[in-house]
Amino acid sequence: MRVIEVGTAAIEVDVCTGCQMLWLDAGEQEKLGVTPEPVRTAPPLSPEQLEATVLLAEAKVASDAARYHQEKTARRVWWLGELVEALLWASV
Repeated sequence: MRVIEVGTAAIEVDVCTGCQMLWLDAGEQEKLGVTPEPVRTAPPLSPEQLEATVLLAEAKVASDAARYHQEKTARRVWWLGELVEALLWASV
């Protein structure tokens, strides 16, 4: 961290040398005259919207699980094929 002076207010602001992020101590933001924008939140979901969101999430989880199991089965089949081929060549 390094300290810099800002403007005419003579405020010392901490600056991270790694990411260049500013760190303000208590009261420094007000001295700079900076007011953050209020955080905007989405309106609450209706019960129907909430249910639809949950159903979509469940469908995605089920789809991801099915794809994982298909890929896992395909890897096992491939590995078994490689093993059988190696055993057949070893006996020649």
